[in-house]
Amino acid sequence: MSIALGIDLCNDYTICRAFGTKDDEFVALPTVVCKNKHTGEWEIGEEAYRMALSGDGVIVDKLLKLAKKNGTATIEDVKYEASELLKIYLGKLIDACLKSTGQTEVSFLVVTIKELNKILMDTIKDAGDSVGIAPGRIRIISHAESFVYYVLSGPKDLYNNQVALFDCSSYNLRYYEMKVMRGVKNVSVIAEGKSLEEAFNTDILKNEAGRKLADHILRSCAEKLMSKKIYSSVFLTGEAFDDADWADDFFKFICSRRRVGIEKSLFALGAAARADDLSHGGVNFPYAVICEGNLPVNISLQVTTGEQESRLLLAGAGDSWYETRGHVELIPAGQDYIDLHIEAADKNHRTRLIRIPLEGFPERPDRTTRLSLDLSFPDAEKMEVNITDMGFGDLYPKSDSFIHEEIDL
Repeated sequence: MSIALGIDLCNDYTICRAFGTKDDEFVALPTVVCKNKHTGEWEIGEEAYRMALSGDGVIVDKLLKLAKKNGTATIEDVKYEASELLKIYLGKLIDACLKSTGQTEVSFLVVTIKELNKILMDTIKDAGDSVGIAPGRIRIISHAESFVYYVLSGPKDLYNNQVALFDCSSYNLRYYEMKVMRGVKNVSVIAEGKSLEEAFNTDILKNEAGRKLADHILRSCAEKLMSKKIYSSVFLTGEAFDDADWADDFFKFICSRRRVGIEKSLFALGAAARADDLSHGGVNFPYAVICEGNLPVNISLQVTTGEQESRLLLAGAGDSWYETRGHVELIPAGQDYIDLHIEAADKNHRTRLIRIPLEGFPERPDRTTRLSLDLSFPDAEKMEVNITDMGFGDLYPKSDSFIHEEIDL
């Protein structure tokens, strides 16, 4: 039997949810590893802390921060790459999830992280592969995107208007907002998140004065962020809301004519919902999700097939920049340039025309040059275009001519 897994991978704490499990059935562990100096065995989470406290090993924490900068950790004179330590952690975490659900394999894995980073994403892909999950069955999304899938998995009246989310934990306070945009051609969801300068240490909730201050901070943030907008629902997540009795004024404001929900494992649940969707062909969410990690534009090319002109879509709004690669082979007819159309996915649908001159290619008769055009995306705001001369049969062998362009989206 297999399960769809969603993992909310954070620097301090990680939550793993299997799709369809009950609210109290999830694995939550500190993001730490420890190697037993006597047996060489690795432990993670609370067991790692216990091992370190007993003097049987050295603990390594902040694994995501370490992986982002390609860092290393030295344990008993042995240097370990951060990627190797993260692989150990994820492998044991996935094993724990399988054991807790009584399943034997993962049908699809979606990992959500607060801010996307290519080095970290590559490491996560490798980690899943190392425990037997093929790269094609792993997806990495932002917290903003997992928030979207969490909301879309619920009743439609939760997102008739805008939806807000406050994530409050440790020294981190983030605000997310999403809106379903219903257009003539398709439906898109726009979501964004930002860190708030008013973040506070949740340790202040241990005394009455600190609770009052935190309540005032959140109430002020909510009034500033949510005024003059209509919301269907507001969600809360993070350790600060494990016990929310301290937030009276904040709740008085957000509960006014809105539905409010608190969910500790919100991001993991959203990731699990997406994992289940992808394991069944990806048909449950027929939306273009525009948020961190996904492209904000449609990129297309005007082409002629036979006598029919059409716009060929190379990359679509809502596609993951990390996963997306565009490829097409072309034969220019009566032109020495390629025009790319970049259309914004917002309600204004602004379109830019990017013309790339085919300079430096061999001169040949019309329609006797075959080109390979490839698109890739270093991040959501930049596109790399590579155009290569493929020649034209035996008459016109391919050359070394090559064009590389970087375009801001």
